[in-house]
Amino acid sequence: MKMYVMNIGRSGQSSTIPKLNEDAAIELGANLLGEGVIFGIAVGILAFEVIRQKEKEKKKDEDEQAFINSLENRINELTFASEELDTKLRELTRNIYAVQHQIKMKETKAAVTSKTTDVVLHSSSHSGTSSGVIVTALMYAKSRIFENTPEKSFTSVSLITTALLDAKSKICG
Repeated sequence: MKMYVMNIGRSGQSSTIPKLNEDAAIELGANLLGEGVIFGIAVGILAFEVIRQKEKEKKKDEDEQAFINSLENRINELTFASEELDTKLRELTRNIYAVQHQIKMKETKAAVTSKTTDVVLHSSSHSGTSSGVIVTALMYAKSRIFENTPEKSFTSVSLITTALLDAKSKICG
């Protein structure tokens, strides 16, 4: 500003540059140097603040990204745990149905056994000596029917049929 007032900073055809004495030149140079130093320090502080803000923003973004990643990992862990619990629930449900089926089979077996005993007791009171053969045939048939061996099923059926036919022939014959 001082240079403008002193007509030093203007350029052009009609402007003349006045001559400065040595003291005025030293003062003007000192002022220019002081203003340059102040301007340089201001630019340095401004650059430092800009860099600091960028680093702060970058750290904030990294923290947010780390938080998002941790949430995603937690969601994945919870999804896996949920699937694992669903699998265990299905397995427990299957086991419950299997136990219920076994209970029904035991109840059916007990009902068949009680009916067989009733039939044997009823027939033994009527036939006398042949009741031992009938009881043996029925017990043999019962044990073969409730045995879970599919490879022996044909042999079991033929043996049961033979035992029942033998019992019938002894009763009737």
